[in-house]
Amino acid sequence: MDREIFAVEVLQCVERGLDAHGPSIKHNVYWKLLTEFNMRPTDIVDNPKMFVQVLDTMFGAGAVLIERTIAKELISRFEISMSTSRISKALRVAKESYSLEAPMITS
Repeated sequence: MDREIFAVEVLQCVERGLDAHGPSIKHNVYWKLLTEFNMRPTDIVDNPKMFVQVLDTMFGAGAVLIERTIAKELISRFEISMSTSRISKALRVAKESYSLEAPMITS
């Protein structure tokens, strides 16, 4: 899995996690990321803490539920054998397992 594919997989997890909390959540979060933090959704992969900060700003105590849902999506997709409700921790473990995978051999 190369870096671009990894990023797409992470973003799909983020989107599923956001969508689980209502149809407009994803749009509103992405808009806030872009307009107030100059971040694109693709930046979440490298800066999950800022993403969580945006969730905290927008949703207060409710951000914990959204973060937990996204962390569960990451754990499921990347088959992480740990339990966490933190996006940054789940993403760090996913990156570690991604970098340890053997490269694909093509003929």
